[in-house]
Amino acid sequence: EKITDSKLDKLVEKLKLQVRKPTLCAGCPERAAFFAIKKALPKAIYASDIGCYTLGLNLKAVDTVLDMGAGITLASGFFQAYHQDKKDIAIVATMGDSTFYHSGTASLLNAVYNNARFILVILDNEITAMTGMQPTPGIGITADGSEGRKIPIKELIKGCGVKWIKTIDPYDIKNLVKLLKEAKTYTQRKDGGIAVIIARHPCIIRYPEVGEDNPVKVEITDDCDGCNYCIDYFECPALYINEEKNLIEIDRMFCVDCGVCI
Repeated sequence: EKITDSKLDKLVEKLKLQVRKPTLCAGCPERAAFFAIKKALPKAIYASDIGCYTLGLNLKAVDTVLDMGAGITLASGFFQAYHQDKKDIAIVATMGDSTFYHSGTASLLNAVYNNARFILVILDNEITAMTGMQPTPGIGITADGSEGRKIPIKELIKGCGVKWIKTIDPYDIKNLVKLLKEAKTYTQRKDGGIAVIIARHPCIIRYPEVGEDNPVKVEITDDCDGCNYCIDYFECPALYINEEKNLIEIDRMFCVDCGVCI
């Protein structure tokens, strides 16, 4: 049977699907990183880039998105603009591992050369998630699945002249917040410079088995008062409001038991 546009419209209307804005997947490590960034440096300027993490806009941890590599170049430009006016402001650039390999090295090299000072958080999920799960130079697998020469991202960062480089699992929000504050202190030191944090955790879609190693059973307790903080500031699609109870509930179809929300 041929389905006309009018019939399709009626079917859609009948389903009454809830309208959702684009959001990061449940269990996405990038959500955890953005939550920590916003918590550690709430008044910073957030320069970001092209990738899944553009959706950090929803968590209010992305102020600018221009093109691939611009997360770093804009952060560098913001620093220079404030610095010449003798003003100090926290600046956090975010960029995925794939984007860094593609167009971040030249941007970072330029920023280091020009004595910029900001925090760069590389969201390393060990894959090119947004465009179809293509491998990156960091995992040593070529496009046809054969073995390639692995190029560690940390070595590239060192090669650009960065001295302060730390690696952490973004699921560890408490220590990531602490590390971000340490990074900010380093950028303000006389002998400081650009601070780079590699927030490394495999993409939950590409590597679902990672989330199965140590599942954390997430449950809503009686302490929940329906304040919506978890939805407004963490925005995991597995959390939703039960309007009848005016409480938060968990959609088990989406929840991956990562435990980050608790």
